[in-house]
Amino acid sequence: MSAGHEAAMGVDLALEADFVLGSIQVRPSAGRILIADRTVRVEPRVMQVLVLLVRAAGGTVTRDTLVALCWGGRIVSDDAVSRIIAKVRALARLTDPPAFALETVPKVGFQLIVADTAATAENQPSRPIWLRRPRALAATVAILALVCAGLVWRIVSLPIPPHQNGRVEVVAFEALQSDAQTRRLASTMSAGIVRGLARAGIETAPAAVPKADGPAGGGAEFRITGTVERPDGRATASVQLLDSRSGVVLWSMRDERPAGAVAGFEDATGEHVASVLQCMLEDRRAYPTVMDAATLGNYFNGCEAMLVGAYPRAVEFARRLVRQRPDLPGPHAVYAIALNHIAWSTDDEAEAEALRREARASARKALDIHPRYAEAYQALAISHPHGRDWGAREDYVQRARALDPNFTPAHLYYISILRETGRVRRARAVAAAAVTGADPRLGGALFEAVQLRAEMDGAAAALSEVNRVRDPGMARALRRQIALWHLPPSEGRATLLTLFEPHHAPPYRACLDKHLAAVERPPVRGLPAECARLPRGWRIRMLARQGDLDGAFVEANRPEPAPSYTTVHFFQPELKAFRADPRFMPLANRLGLVDFWRSTGRWPDFCSEPDLPYDCRAVAAGFATDAARKPAS
Repeated sequence: MSAGHEAAMGVDLALEADFVLGSIQVRPSAGRILIADRTVRVEPRVMQVLVLLVRAAGGTVTRDTLVALCWGGRIVSDDAVSRIIAKVRALARLTDPPAFALETVPKVGFQLIVADTAATAENQPSRPIWLRRPRALAATVAILALVCAGLVWRIVSLPIPPHQNGRVEVVAFEALQSDAQTRRLASTMSAGIVRGLARAGIETAPAAVPKADGPAGGGAEFRITGTVERPDGRATASVQLLDSRSGVVLWSMRDERPAGAVAGFEDATGEHVASVLQCMLEDRRAYPTVMDAATLGNYFNGCEAMLVGAYPRAVEFARRLVRQRPDLPGPHAVYAIALNHIAWSTDDEAEAEALRREARASARKALDIHPRYAEAYQALAISHPHGRDWGAREDYVQRARALDPNFTPAHLYYISILRETGRVRRARAVAAAAVTGADPRLGGALFEAVQLRAEMDGAAAALSEVNRVRDPGMARALRRQIALWHLPPSEGRATLLTLFEPHHAPPYRACLDKHLAAVERPPVRGLPAECARLPRGWRIRMLARQGDLDGAFVEANRPEPAPSYTTVHFFQPELKAFRADPRFMPLANRLGLVDFWRSTGRWPDFCSEPDLPYDCRAVAAGFATDAARKPAS
């Protein structure tokens, strides 16, 4: 990882899980330290530095790192850093004996040493059983023999205690204002979370008491509490997920909407909470093991970071998990997947390839631990760049799908590969199957299913499916897509006017309006100046739709940074004439598509169209013959 990515992670106290440090309990998100029966407030900067030192797990943290991650890289004096370090040392002296020691490493930085290692054993990486118990050597030999049979992961898993049951108790949300609207939203919020959990197949337990600080009921492992308020014309929901036995906050979130746009707020919140929970629960079911509160907290935060696309943060939480539990496959796989996503976002191909190599190594570590771990195969699939290596990507993702038929991200990635290689009918079948599951993350599969329905069956059929989309924002985005690409141009222009949102810049709106006007009187050469910043795939589609095939081919052959290159747009309905043009197959050959089709026999749908003016297989054979005749350079 580059220094820039490291600095971008920072220390966001709101997302930090609670942890134990010696004889004290630290709650970063609350800015508190609990010592016996008293609570001590800690200023944010001091808490950030303490968290960063604990993350280092006994390693040395430099002053530069502290400044980068706790001061945002701003120029600060050595005295400022020293004052905060002094306050961290003062926290250690709140107990007798001190809960930890903070040592200065001359000319390097600072090292936090926990005084009572037994008290913090749950936060440390677990050691193999043969290191903790020398007398277990004979048993170890037997276990090693079973490794060859692929059974070791089941045998070394610790017995799961009864309280680790995955059940959730949802406590009624508290309204922070007394007006009827806030109280009504608070009551619906807890109900929405219960519905989201039920759709995800997560068992809920009845709350023993209506108060958030009461004892857990129904033997639930987790408790969800929260508040609702409506300050300054906005509706805000704050959610906390706690360990029911200890009361430790494992994960929290805060979401807000304009007060006039709260329809579906509770269901969207419920689905998000269920997604985070299910992410961890699926991993724990795939590799049964005891997880302490510190591990669970990092797991939940890492899962959410992945779900919302905060990949640098996901990398950081995965690193913590690897330090805590190097024996788990999940953290290695999450680390690999997050690194791959960061690689996709960089224009520096050398850096991107370095990130992908690191990701592949981490994915293989997960497979060393658990050879049938679906997420690790998914990580290997996405470690190849978009727009190439379709065979390897498809083989890996198919392995992930076979190992875990309920693993929705693998289905989504397979749909992407199918669309990149022109097998749209197969993509539609996979999307339709994916949306029949109970996984709340099926929103992405449903989005794909509706888009594919529009491409194959038209706007009316697709619009009838939009009502299945529970997220209002996603439903609105689908209606915009359908209006732009699949309605008649005049109807699309009128519909889009009602669907634009404040964040849509005027040039974007003007571009689409002018494009649809041009579609009504084709052919029209070129695109409006307002369309210059649109993605290349959109520009190709728009030019072809306007009848400007020459412009579309110029755009398709224009150099583009590798991370942003994709081939999905070549197989959209409006590019039928583009694909029939004699220039298309040479373009597909240059991009590697023809070689993939020929070598795998996985031909695209358009090759079966009766009015296609050429034979795909014959053209592909000609390219192969030409390549064989070409002398080696």
